[in-house]
Parts: sequence; structure tokens; C-alpha cells
Amino acid sequence: LNDLSHGATDMPDIIIAGSGSYVPETVISNEQLVQFMGEKSPAWIERYLGIKERRFMAPFDTDGNPMYQTDEVDMAYAAASEAIKSADMRHEDIDGITLISCTPMGNRERLSRIVFDLHLRLGLSPHCRVIHADLGCGGFIHCAVDAAEILKGSDRRNMLVVASNAPSKHFGGNRKSYLAANAWLSSYIFGDGAGAIILRKQNESTGAGVIASYCGIDSSQPLMEYTSKNSEEQHVYSIDAHAVNMGYRKYTKLAIEQLQLRYPFKLSDVHRFYFHQANGRLLDTLVSELGIPHDRVAKRVHVYGNTSAAATPILFDEDRRSGQLMPGNVGLFCTIGAGTQYGAMLVSL
Repeated sequence: LNDLSHGATDMPDIIIAGSGSYVPETVISNEQLVQFMGEKSPAWIERYLGIKERRFMAPFDTDGNPMYQTDEVDMAYAAASEAIKSADMRHEDIDGITLISCTPMGNRERLSRIVFDLHLRLGLSPHCRVIHADLGCGGFIHCAVDAAEILKGSDRRNMLVVASNAPSKHFGGNRKSYLAANAWLSSYIFGDGAGAIILRKQNESTGAGVIASYCGIDSSQPLMEYTSKNSEEQHVYSIDAHAVNMGYRKYTKLAIEQLQLRYPFKLSDVHRFYFHQANGRLLDTLVSELGIPHDRVAKRVHVYGNTSAAATPILFDEDRRSGQLMPGNVGLFCTIGAGTQYGAMLVSL
């Protein structure tokens, strides 16, 4: 493990200086969603998806419409603020921010402002670099790796990477569109949430930081489709269930294999695993096939659902705060999502 705690190059160490997360308080049970969508049963959802409940930004009213008072920016702000606080730094010390979100804010003008709204809310410097990445579940690794490369190749020192998604707002007032498109499965799988990390450049090596990373893509396999008409109420996220079932294990394993080619390590060297939370059954099958002890794998999909790109940073933050992941421990992030976009990142605390 001592060998794993040192980077693979002579470049500056890029450490995870802080983390934060946010999941809404509103718990939505399988029973509530089945009553609303009218497809399958609560037992079917738990058996085939391994999900018992998920968090939505707001409950539905009696007509099935979500009663929202918060949005993606609110969740991103909460997670980012916790990350900055945990890093013991000032907001003005943030040199760059990447916000990952694939759930539109409403009209096109609003969508284009999401990262700028977060920049304003956080009170960041006018010199801060801002990026909005419209990416799905695999987006976190790609954006974290990009942020690390920006730090290595510039005079910037701290990059904030935030993922925030709220798919639930499309389910509530859009039931007919989802049923017409046979896309009801999405409402059972996805949940709302946000996760954030701060990457910091250190010129003096401490043995901590990003050890190695890999990003890949198979653009011939989109995994899911997003259709939109003229209003937010007509957005539909449609999952290709067969492609996801076939691709989740395939691309996760491929990401790990490619990472091991770039930086040899054994899965037994890793203290904690952060796999994308596609659904509970796929995750459990993957872990068994990899021969990893299940108690070393972070898992919250059964109570949070699939929180898209926010899933792995939420898991990491909760582990770090609970003491499940300690200084000197090695963690492995691995994500896969629409695109198909996949990747892995090995880190040492």
C-alpha cells in the first residue's frame, strides 16, 4: 500500500482537499411511485432494481405535481458549501468550478445560467474559471480528471467539482408523457441529490492524492435517450434497460482494467470502492463477479436511488465524514453513464 500512495508521475500531487453532499429530506417510497405511475409493483421495484426508496426535492400534490421550492442550484450550493468548509478554505480561494447536471432548469436561458448562478451564490472570484458539463451518470470521473489536468497545467490551485441532478421534477407533472413513451422505469430508478469535491494542487508530495485515472467512451451505445418538446413538463428520460444491464458490468470492468494497465494495482489494495449506483441488483452482481467483499463497497442506491453523476461523490463524502475512509486509505471511483461514458480514478487520502 505504501507504493500505491505515491503518484505515477513527477507532476504535482492533486489531493481531495474537501467534500460535501446533499440529498433532499423528502423520501419517496416505491408504494407512492407505483400508485402514481401505475406500473409494476413495489415488490417488483425492490426485487429487480434493489431500490426501496429515493429522495425528491419535493413531494407530489394530490394531482401528482411536484411542489418545488428548491432546484439544482440550491442542492449544488449546499454540497459545495460543505466541501469548502471541510477543506477549511475561503470561497475566494476557489480558482475554478465545474458543475455537472443533465436535468434542465426550465427554459433554455435558465439552463445556460446554472453554473453562473452557483458562482454568484457562492461569492466566488471574478477570475474563477466556470464550466457547465451537460453529462449523465459517467460525468463525475471525466470532469474530476479534467479539473486535475487544469490544475497541473496552470497556476490555479483549487478546483471545485460539483454534480447536481433533479430528475424528479420531470416525473411529477409529466406522467402521461412518460407512460406514452414507455419510460416509466426512469421514475423508479432516479433520485435527486448533489455531491462535491475540492481538488487542490500540492507542490510538495505527501503521498496523498489522485494516483491514477482513466476515461473512456463508446459513442455507439447511448444507454438512454432524452427527448424534449417545448416545455420542461415534456422532457422525458428513457432508459435502454437491456443496454444498461449488458453495459454496466462490461464498462465498469473495462475501466478498471484500463486503469490497471496505466498504474498496476490489485483490487485487494483498495480500502473502499465507489461504483456508480445504477441500481442495487446490478451493483451487487458486479461486486460478486469482481470478488470484492461487499462490506468494502459503498452503497446507498437502496435509499437514494440513482443520483446520476452525484452518486459517487455523495458516497465518498458520507464515508469520509463517518470515518469509513481514513487518511492513508486508498479509494477507487468507477462510473458509467449515458454516452456511453465510463472511467475510473484511484485516490489516496
